[in-house]
Amino acid sequence: MAIYHISPLAPQLMSIGGNLDENILLEFPAIVDFGQFEVESKIHNQDLVNLRVQDIITFFDSLSQTWSTGITSFNSKFGYLGISFLIHFLKKKNINNLLKVSLKGNLDFLNQFVKHEKLDKYLMAHPKGIILHWLSGNVPVLGMLSLVQGILTKNVNIIKLPLENGAILPKMVAEIMKHRVAIDGGKELSGETIFKGVRFVYCPRDDKTSQENLSRIADVRVAWGGKDAVEAVIRNPKKYSTKDVVFGPKYSFVVIAKNSISKEEIDDIAYKIALDASIFEQKGCNSPHTVFIEESGNISGIELAKSLSKGMEKVLKRIPKAPLTPQESLKIINTRSEYEFVGKVFASKGTEWSVLYSADEGLADACFNRVLFVRPINSLDQVLKYIDHNSQTIGLCISENERFSFAKKVTAAGVERITDLGKMSVYDHPWDGQFPMESFVRWVSLC
Repeated sequence: MAIYHISPLAPQLMSIGGNLDENILLEFPAIVDFGQFEVESKIHNQDLVNLRVQDIITFFDSLSQTWSTGITSFNSKFGYLGISFLIHFLKKKNINNLLKVSLKGNLDFLNQFVKHEKLDKYLMAHPKGIILHWLSGNVPVLGMLSLVQGILTKNVNIIKLPLENGAILPKMVAEIMKHRVAIDGGKELSGETIFKGVRFVYCPRDDKTSQENLSRIADVRVAWGGKDAVEAVIRNPKKYSTKDVVFGPKYSFVVIAKNSISKEEIDDIAYKIALDASIFEQKGCNSPHTVFIEESGNISGIELAKSLSKGMEKVLKRIPKAPLTPQESLKIINTRSEYEFVGKVFASKGTEWSVLYSADEGLADACFNRVLFVRPINSLDQVLKYIDHNSQTIGLCISENERFSFAKKVTAAGVERITDLGKMSVYDHPWDGQFPMESFVRWVSLC
């Protein structure tokens, strides 16, 4: 067995669909000497290290503007993946905020030594070295989030691709590498320079030797995926100084307090929930599955379910549905049939979306692919029983005077993030209880 170095510009990569083809992979060079691979990767990354972080931000902001101004080659090829969240993430204002929060308030720490007045010494944030991103196949575009943060902190970035949807991210990077932007001094910054130090690799999941060799050269390991996948990554041998940043399996849901919305507002609220549930086909850890509504208020659970059905149909026209596998379609059909007996089903004619109402308690098992479960609760405190360390985001609709007391209780129980409805799919900081870029740099001082 071997681990293959995959060039995003390779013609054979362009000839396949979303999944990596194991036969075509044999045409890529195998990594034999991992020490040499490490050295060469750092050499190729030196152009990125020499850039001002402000110029890197300018590049990504320009990319965001290009994508948001109309139909582009990138949109036509990858729009079905829900790249609207990337457009927001790459904006200058957003990146500046994330970096300032992660880097003691001053972006220039990434460029040079800067005087820290309170410590009375000069500080600088060097890249940690090599970041190894272990990606999951369920939402491949999410890998771009950790990759961009690795680039902003000027690290070498090695992407361990999955077989499922493994061709998508390198294809995206191939498109981004075509982008150009003018920076200070009249110079041009290209995508080739930005991504020169990025390496895409693949090896079979049962090739433990290759994965261990790859793990040993990492200074940071970023793991995306389910419980078994991230635990397998963590079990690999590593240097004692290597940091692990884990984005494991999480469950997100919606809570609507009684009398927090009026009948006039219900369709708008329902549309926002539908949007949150559709962007990643509910395969992101921040996607809602269960919608809890407190009883004895202005809006009943059935009324909310009906409004959600209208919202899901509207969103379908805005965000096209990716094709389902036969297994996915069968799961939706079987779940709908179950709820015909225990509740009420509101659904599209096909398997595009489903809203399932019942009086069942607790969190519904995720069905994915735009299936929402609406469940009434007697009081807001009832949801505390359903929260644990696997809880990530709550999309919350509640009166302002209850907001902070409820938030304190649910976050103490395990929830890591609370947002307004319609904003659950936005990637922000902290994420999964951490500021990832804090782990991507090495602080040094000069007295």
